[in-house]
Amino acid sequence: MVFNVTPDSTDMNSSLYFLNSSYLSPEEEPDTVQDYPANIYDLFKCSPPFNGHFWPRLLEELEERQGENADCENDISWEVSFRDSSRFWVQYVFFPIVVIIGVMGNAVTIYILTRKPMRSSTNVYLTALAVSDLLYLLFSFSMSWRHFPIVNTIWFYWWYSPIGLWITDASSSTSVWLTVSFTVERYIVVCHPMRREMYCTEQRALWVSIVVYMTCFALTASMPFEWNVAIAANQTGPLNETIYTLEITDFGNSVTYRVFYHWFTTIVFVVMPLVVLGIRNFFLIRAVRKSRLARMHMMNEAISSVLRLQAHRWEIRITIILIAVVIQFLICQLPAAVVLIYTSIHIPDRSSAEESILFGLGNIFNLLVAINAASNFVLYNFCNKYRKRFCALFGVRRRKFC
Repeated sequence: MVFNVTPDSTDMNSSLYFLNSSYLSPEEEPDTVQDYPANIYDLFKCSPPFNGHFWPRLLEELEERQGENADCENDISWEVSFRDSSRFWVQYVFFPIVVIIGVMGNAVTIYILTRKPMRSSTNVYLTALAVSDLLYLLFSFSMSWRHFPIVNTIWFYWWYSPIGLWITDASSSTSVWLTVSFTVERYIVVCHPMRREMYCTEQRALWVSIVVYMTCFALTASMPFEWNVAIAANQTGPLNETIYTLEITDFGNSVTYRVFYHWFTTIVFVVMPLVVLGIRNFFLIRAVRKSRLARMHMMNEAISSVLRLQAHRWEIRITIILIAVVIQFLICQLPAAVVLIYTSIHIPDRSSAEESILFGLGNIFNLLVAINAASNFVLYNFCNKYRKRFCALFGVRRRKFC
């Protein structure tokens, strides 16, 4: 599930690119990023491009340009300030930190969950989820490079960008349906234990994960055909280099395609998963509460039930951790989903205060999606087996940690 109101708001996800295209009719020919993503190079309106030596002089140049921006726009509203501030802090500060932590965390998770003692049907789903989250973080981070002027002269980057957008969007959608998959599996284990041997096997989990990957990538495979690399009109680099950008194709500009694809992805990757997760998670939470009474009853039985009691406690603990994963998923994804549905029903006026607010919220909500993709390994550490292997991997032996 992803939210992107416009490329001007953030480039972490690609679905929002489509949303921005729905603002315009095919006859309109805008030439700035605020009007349409045909000219992504012009990221900051009314201000010159940043110095090529970006990081050393970034804050200094921002301070110097406060006066210049005041000349460009005498009265900058708080909505515009909110949009620009959120873009800066998300893209240049918080998002790189989240990516670094998430890449390391997901890589460690993949390594731990693929060890032989950790094999289980649930861990197959969690491994597949870690892979999709890792892909999402890596490719969404590569998409954020377009905010750095140094890449504007690199033709290969802009040729790769439509493919990167596709993989970013597809991996995010894959994570959504993998979360649904292991929630359904856990529902079967807890609420229908007699069917566990039939439906909850490692081989079945592997095949379900493969089908989810193939389906999500296939359903979003039209995205690379929406964009073409082009030379930015009337723009050259400081050394007269050619500046490249992305232009929308006739296919991507088709009203029929835009409307169909937008509503299709909203229903398939937003509404349906949220409904399924909400219903299944409700039954899981209710089953966990009932299990406490069952465990108290088992503790009063003969000693022969000790092994059964331990197995029962293990399943409940795993279920609680997965419920926490789903709750975190809902918290991080729901804000983006709400705004995505809102913009499906109501399109704000261009250059309006409402549009600026949505752009600013888009930055923040996309950061939440990235945080969700980066932080699952923290919840997995509440599982004793995972935590012990995690500690052993990093040489942490002290009992208070493991």
